[in-house]
Amino acid sequence: MSRTDNKNIELQSALQSKDLYKDASEDQQQNNQEQIDDNELDKELSNADTNILNDMEQNENLTDSQLFKKDFTNILLLIVLYMYQGFILAFFLEYVKNYLIQEKQIKGEQIALIRGIAWPFSIKFLWAPLMDTYYIKAFGKRKTYIVPAQFIMSILLFYSAFYFEGWMENTDVLQISTIGVICVFLLTVQDIAVDSWSVTLLHEKNVAYASFSQSFGQRIGNIFGYQLFIYLSDEQLMESLFTYKEKVLTPFSMCVVMSVSILLGTLFIILFRKESNEEQNSSAYRQVEGNSSLINGNQQQSEGQEQEGFVNMLKNIVRFFKNKQILLLIFFLLSTSFGIFCVDITGEIILLEKGFNRSTLATIELCLIPFTQVISAYAARLSSKKLEFKIWIYCFIVKCFWNVGNYFLVNSFEKENMSYFIIPVAIMQVGDSILFTLPFIGISSFFLRICDQSIGGTYITFLNSFSNFGRLWPSILVTTLSTRLSFTTLFIIGSIYNFVLVLFWRKRVLNMQESDKKQWLIKQR
Repeated sequence: MSRTDNKNIELQSALQSKDLYKDASEDQQQNNQEQIDDNELDKELSNADTNILNDMEQNENLTDSQLFKKDFTNILLLIVLYMYQGFILAFFLEYVKNYLIQEKQIKGEQIALIRGIAWPFSIKFLWAPLMDTYYIKAFGKRKTYIVPAQFIMSILLFYSAFYFEGWMENTDVLQISTIGVICVFLLTVQDIAVDSWSVTLLHEKNVAYASFSQSFGQRIGNIFGYQLFIYLSDEQLMESLFTYKEKVLTPFSMCVVMSVSILLGTLFIILFRKESNEEQNSSAYRQVEGNSSLINGNQQQSEGQEQEGFVNMLKNIVRFFKNKQILLLIFFLLSTSFGIFCVDITGEIILLEKGFNRSTLATIELCLIPFTQVISAYAARLSSKKLEFKIWIYCFIVKCFWNVGNYFLVNSFEKENMSYFIIPVAIMQVGDSILFTLPFIGISSFFLRICDQSIGGTYITFLNSFSNFGRLWPSILVTTLSTRLSFTTLFIIGSIYNFVLVLFWRKRVLNMQESDKKQWLIKQR
């Protein structure tokens, strides 16, 4: 080997050594930097743990009344958000529908089109998993959907304000229904997000106020969107009560009021509510040791878990349809309303067509609200005894006989003698309220009792969606048939259907009531 070759080898070895030294040095620097980053991360996480624990200790030292005061604005916020739902649903499904029936004499298909506005609530379980998976973290998981949904609703209602009165005068049911469906779809998005947010928005001891906020908010919205609007838009009523000869509210002003109120609520959320701060008091942060992944998991792992959770949720929806018990329950939910609605819905339409005063009907329904709340509490107490379907059987049979009286009452109604019919119609409404509320609360409680806890939210949303659809499709069908068949014919069809239904379901629902909870699980444990 030549000297030159030796020098080349020595030079190459030196360069390799230098490269190795350089690589080692870079690795050492990288390790040192990683160690520094880890130390800083540990320090940040430690500070986060300390802050959360300090908040928890501070909250534990507060009395129940102090915690309530601390969450009072959050409870008010939830009430307002749920109020928007009652506001819009009552406006479209009660006021607009009843006005067009009585003043514009719309018939079957047109009424059915308006009733169909509520259909997005029957399939909202399809986009709930997407909302739980994809969101803007910097903005907030729930605000990602609440803010744009409400902004679009506000803009849509403000736009509609300039045309709505014309649509109603020209009986443009298609245009009204289109706007209504879009608003209801946006409401389902808002509803899913608000339901989820209510758990983390309130302190653990105040979580019970979430269900109160939902019920109370929707009731208030219903009153504003239906009863109050009818009163303030009834010229005769305003003149008799206040000697004021003009309408206080019109469809234009109502749409503007809804639009502005929704916009103000949305701006309040953007400016004054940050999810990251509120969630420190949430149930997810109350068990720091048991949920350390909320603090220590890195962003890539979190995103991977979300993607996996979304896929699992879709798989769970498929598994719902593979469980025979759940399929039987779905069939029950879809089949039990048709016969009852043959009298209930057709009877309401005929009363309005015959001239029963809309303001009087709205007043009766308003007076029933506190009564319904008492019945709901009593129904919940009965349901705790695990008698859900026994209650349904008794109420359904009584309702079948009750509808016989409703049938003769509606047929005998005359506008000229309306004052004699106010009390009988009120009694009819009271009976209908009792016989609907008792089994409805019972079946809702049954959903909670059989719920697979591993996917609780999805399970309940899935069953509630079919419960909603079970009331939607027969209402549309019966409304459509009301123009083709007489009230008497529908009464006979409904009575026969109900008789067969009781014979078919009596033993089956009692078996469901006594079934083992393991039969309702959607996957093998």
